[in-house]
Parts: sequence; C-alpha cells; structure tokens
Amino acid sequence: MNNSGIFYKKRATDEEIETFKKFLTNYQVGDIKVADKTQLKNQSNTIRILVVGDVGSGKSSFIKTLLRFCGNERESKFVKTGEGSTGASDTVTMRHHRLTDTATTNYFICDTPGFPETTLNQDISMMTSHVKRYVDGYIRNGETVSYLFSLTDWFFGKRYADSTMDAVIFIARPPLDGKYRMNDRRLVHLKKMRQELEKTLGSRPFFFVITATDYIEMAKEDTAQDILQVFDGSIFIVGKEEEGRCMPSVEVYTELMKGVFGSIEEYRLEHRT
Repeated sequence: MNNSGIFYKKRATDEEIETFKKFLTNYQVGDIKVADKTQLKNQSNTIRILVVGDVGSGKSSFIKTLLRFCGNERESKFVKTGEGSTGASDTVTMRHHRLTDTATTNYFICDTPGFPETTLNQDISMMTSHVKRYVDGYIRNGETVSYLFSLTDWFFGKRYADSTMDAVIFIARPPLDGKYRMNDRRLVHLKKMRQELEKTLGSRPFFFVITATDYIEMAKEDTAQDILQVFDGSIFIVGKEEEGRCMPSVEVYTELMKGVFGSIEEYRLEHRT
C-alpha cells in the first residue's frame, strides 16, 4: 500500500459498514481462494485470528473499531482500550470476540495482553515463543495471561483444540518519538519482531499492521517515506476515531480481513491444523 491510500479524513458511512457486515455474514470458508472446497484439508467453519503487539500499540482500539465495522456494537463495548501509559496492558486475559452479531458465523478476533515495554531489552525470541503458545492452543478464552517464564506451563501445559489460532495479526505503532521523529530503537525492535515472527510461524498466515497512521502524516516527508519503505507489504491502518485526525477506513479493514481469510483458505489446502 502506498502513502496516497492510508490517510482517510472522512468517517465511515452506514452504507460502507453495512456492505462489510454483509460480506462477513455471508462469507463461508473457501469463498475467496478455493474453487473446490472439498479440497480443504481443514473444513472447520470456525476461524480464530490472534492479535498481538506491545503495550500501547493499539491492539484493543483496532479490535473495537473492527467489531463496530462488522456491525457488532454490542461486542465492541466489552473491549477495553487505553494508552498503556502505566507500562501495563489494559487487557489481562485472552478474549475471543465474535466478529458478527449473529451466532451463525464462527469467526473470532482474539485480543491478548500487550507485551510489556521490558521486551525492548529482552530476547525477542521469548516473545515470539509466547505467540507460538497462543497459536498452538495453550491459552484458552478468558484465561489470565502472564508473560513471566514458567517451566511448568512451558513443558507441561495442555493444548486445547478449541483455542488454536488460524492466523496472526501483529499490531505496531509507527516508530516515532513525541516530536514525530524516527525512534531508531523502536524501529530496530519492530523489524526484529517481524523477522522473528515470520520465522516462528512459518507458513501460518501472518499480517504486520501499522496502526495510528495519522502519526506518520505528522512526520517529515523523508521520515514518513522511510517508514513506508521499511514496512513495505504491511497494512497501514487507523484504529480509533478522533476529530481532526485520520479516520478508520472500512475499505482498509475490508482489504485486511479478505487477505486474512484468503490466506487461511490457502493454508488449509495444505494443512489439517
């Protein structure tokens, strides 16, 4: 995505939201990428999408806006959002949120506690190992999450088939400081995190999403272009509505979710779990 398509100034219309809601309500696994659905090795009609990121990255704001665009205002009210200003995550448990407001679809977006700021100074592979535990189903919906290392949990934890993840979305804020200048430390951290997650997840569908793109608009042109180039191939998105700032775009959220669903379909052509 180029920079001409990431700065939206208008609120999403009811018509745009209704179109997105209709797509999700009518969608069936295999509709996007698969000509013959009997070829799917995993034909489950349930999809769980994991959302992870550092504290204050905007994960919960992204999920809240996604649910609202999906027409599920009721579920969006259960999503707590904050700035993570205390260094602690506002989310403390794994939470599965049904995307639509109807039980006829089983597509879930799964919120997790943000990785603490200390991870900037820790081995990133430890954090990617936690992501792998989420993906493999070691953490259930509603379970309190701790990122402290536990030998018992690590080697004797139980896997649950109803908790495995089909895709991973990593949410990150632009690597800018308070004056919208490049924060080199954050930039290195995010680049390493993306590389390690790609390595850890292998062929599992993985999407790197840069949120709060209005911050990029406030940066100098050369800084903005550097970010766009470094994170080429990522999705640039706005997670929260604020007057006078860039607005969340239904078009971008639709692009992302179609990409996620399509990648899951391709993955299921080759994998049973």
